[in-house]
Amino acid sequence: MNNINNNLYGKTTMKLGSESKQIQNNLLSEINTKDIPKQELGKLNNLQNTDIIKILTKIQEDTKRAELIAIKIVKQETVTTNEQNFINKKYPDMKQVANESINECVYLKEKISNCKTDEERQQVLFKAISDIKDMTKKGVLSEIQARIKNSGIVEVEKFLKNIQKEVKKAEIIAIKIVKGYKLAATEENFINKKYPDLKQVANQSINECAYLKEKISNCKTDEERQQVLFKAISDIKDMTKKGVISEIQAHIKNSGIVEVEKFLKNIQREIKKAEIIAIKIVKGDKLTATEENFINKKYPDIKQIADQSINEKLDLKEKLKSCKTPEEKQLVLAKAIGDVKDMAKKGVLSETEIVIKMLVIEVVKKEDEREYDKEKGLKFIINPYIYLNSGLLSDKLSGIIIIVVILSIIYFFKN
Repeated sequence: MNNINNNLYGKTTMKLGSESKQIQNNLLSEINTKDIPKQELGKLNNLQNTDIIKILTKIQEDTKRAELIAIKIVKQETVTTNEQNFINKKYPDMKQVANESINECVYLKEKISNCKTDEERQQVLFKAISDIKDMTKKGVLSEIQARIKNSGIVEVEKFLKNIQKEVKKAEIIAIKIVKGYKLAATEENFINKKYPDLKQVANQSINECAYLKEKISNCKTDEERQQVLFKAISDIKDMTKKGVISEIQAHIKNSGIVEVEKFLKNIQREIKKAEIIAIKIVKGDKLTATEENFINKKYPDIKQIADQSINEKLDLKEKLKSCKTPEEKQLVLAKAIGDVKDMAKKGVLSETEIVIKMLVIEVVKKEDEREYDKEKGLKFIINPYIYLNSGLLSDKLSGIIIIVVILSIIYFFKN
């Protein structure tokens, strides 16, 4: 017996205690007669109510059994020979629906595997569920057929959850690669076998990080370094927005950006440290072995700038000595700052060179003040007000002077 309309279930048992003729009429009216072979239908009309109820109960049991077998087929569970013979002989249509559902599941799983985002995967699943609901509502599918197909959706949902877990695991492994962590053998095998594309993205990110770090190292100013980092972040956002890379790929690439940010912060700290050491060189103070090794090994260019600035310091001191009035000295200092400003504007000097040259002017001014008035002790190191109001400095150089003042105060109070 083929598809039995689901309205049959439940309603028959409610009428079993009614009048015999009424039961027969009600039951027969609720049976989807087109789903029952003609010979079986003819027998129903000639049987007593008790026999009808037995037959209908048997139909219910057989239909439910066939449905369960069909669901086992969809779930790829083992079907016994008896079950196979039963569904093939009595409910071949359910067997056909089960086979169709298997093919639909394979298609959906493949489609989900090809999705770039979890949102896309969820949309694929939602559409499949909606399609079954619509077909059931329109009568294209019986409720039994819908349940069989929905059992396939359950399998797809399990597949989706497994995909989500695996993708997250692969993402974590890929980020470990970008960060330079050693992978366990199981992690290495997993990402190589199941997600080689994400492994490739991780390796690309390593190369991109190396390129960004080199580019940042070659920048003359902190502003330039920040621009390099900002552009890299913006590029990843744009590629994600345009669909060039998936969200997972973006996460992996952004983990590389985090490493570059750490590198940049370390560069900034080290440059400040190198500048403090450069102040000591300009002042003629003796460096510790650690300081000497640090600046010689990591920032020989700053050491060279500091060594060259010693001559500039001596030259500026001689000019101040030759001045007869404080006003002349102010003009000499103002001209020295103006020269630094002009070179900075032309891009001849790096930010560090500007800082050191400004520090040379400060040191010379400080030493000159001490020579004239030793009793006054430490005066304000470079008066930004004088120079800022002289109209000789740009906003950018003004900011550098503030940095110089802070560095100098830290250094002089420390010593």
